Amino acid sequence: MKWNKLLLVATLITVGLFIGTGNETHAAERKDKPLSGSVTEQEIQNRYSDNAKILILPEGGFLHGEMIETSIKTGKVVASYNSETDPNAIIWGEIKDKLTDQLSKNPNNPGLLAGQLRGATPPSTVRGLAYGASYSSNLFSGSGWRFAGYLFKAINSVGPLLRWESHNDNGVIGTETQAWNTLDSGYAEGTLINKNAYLYLNGTKCYYNHNPQNGTYYWVGNVD
Repeated sequence: MKWNKLLLVATLITVGLFIGTGNETHAAERKDKPLSGSVTEQEIQNRYSDNAKILILPEGGFLHGEMIETSIKTGKVVASYNSETDPNAIIWGEIKDKLTDQLSKNPNNPGLLAGQLRGATPPSTVRGLAYGASYSSNLFSGSGWRFAGYLFKAINSVGPLLRWESHNDNGVIGTETQAWNTLDSGYAEGTLINKNAYLYLNGTKCYYNHNPQNGTYYWVGNVD
């Protein structure tokens, strides 16, 4: 079965889900705070205020905040984005209205989140998310192992933790090396993330998925 591979690989690190209590602090200071849990629909709907500025990126993903893109080979900056200052940014309330309208008219073709054929090889570009920034991919499609187009890391913040979420399907989050090992062997190497769940992980990592289900996407943020 699809996810049997994940359970058979000794190098796969699984993280149990649990619910914690208490006030949240910065991601880098999460001692005694939950590092994993479930993501509710209400949380997704209330993630941003209706007036929050969102930038739709060339590949179709959504950015809130500041992000710097660099080459993994040279370390040179290849692009930079900031939804707060970009004149092309639109408010979250407008995006929600458009998505609701598109989904009501054609649930199989949600327009702004239309599926993208994901790369069959791991990415070669790193996106650094400044503190408070977050990115949501558009929908995955394709078969076999499919990799996000970018690795992500935390920048301009106290610590290296990012919050990762996998929606509508299980996924794996791993380093560039782990992603290539997964591709070469066919067996998942990295950290399993359950469907509609979140994990706080450190380091530069990317998201990948095997035979993505309809509606699969990931969200990553340098957030509390």
